Amino acid sequence: MDRDFFKEKEGRISEERRALKSDDPKRMPEVDKVEGKNAQMLEYLLHDPTANGFAIEDIRDMPKDGEFYSSKDPVTKDITGYLLNHYEGNELFVTLKSQSEQDAVQLLTCVPTDNSLTIYLHTDPTNEQTVKKYFLSKNREFEKTDDFLMAIVKDTTQLIHPNYAKIITRKYSRDVGKLISHSTRGDLSEVVGQVLDQEKIWGMIVDGHVVSVAAIASSQPEVGVIVDVNTDPNYRRRGYGTMVTSAATERALQDSKIVSLFVNSSNIEATRVYEKLGYKLYARSIRFKAKLK
Repeated sequence: MDRDFFKEKEGRISEERRALKSDDPKRMPEVDKVEGKNAQMLEYLLHDPTANGFAIEDIRDMPKDGEFYSSKDPVTKDITGYLLNHYEGNELFVTLKSQSEQDAVQLLTCVPTDNSLTIYLHTDPTNEQTVKKYFLSKNREFEKTDDFLMAIVKDTTQLIHPNYAKIITRKYSRDVGKLISHSTRGDLSEVVGQVLDQEKIWGMIVDGHVVSVAAIASSQPEVGVIVDVNTDPNYRRRGYGTMVTSAATERALQDSKIVSLFVNSSNIEATRVYEKLGYKLYARSIRFKAKLK
């Protein structure tokens, strides 16, 4: 694992934060809700498309179940961060990007906490203490997971039998829902059905049941995102996860220059599988799961 890369990147972010930090109230970031196809926001996101895959798709086609907020320097009006809320049933998925502690503090006020939604928040490790303080102040109990963001480009792929995995239809929605719920979520029958209709989930079918899946969550020319790579515990260590990830990656690279995915940093086996396919470690990330106490 390229830990020197992580140290270099985290050091650079820390320097940027120190440079931006100020107690001058005139320099406190302004937070605005982003409406429609915002050219300034898109330009900001495209400076690092690999890290902003979900946000790039949402800024181009703002979903009805999402909210987008940006933070700006009050003097220069340059964008300094963003927060993306995405609702799925009784769950809220949040992406937070910021260049300073002030950005993070201001943007977090846009995360709705006056409800029973379970919140899954992805952000940079430098925001860890800020996010913890925010959830504690909102009477939320939480757990933190360390993740890696991995990415692959077309000329580095080493795909393995992608034709073995098949596009999964609505017929198997119950199987897919169970597999995905093994990771982080509850009942996803409605969401799963909608995604299956879009032919974005690949799976391995064994004895009439789907035992392993991988899904394309976002597909843009600059970057695609793969999520929910899961295999039934009774069918692991047979290469199924490798094959479904390979198939989804092959399809995503037909539309996107880069494809990314997140993996738990402690999941060494999965990380090795992705590396075998050609994925490289790109950045460190943290994920919070927060519930009402």
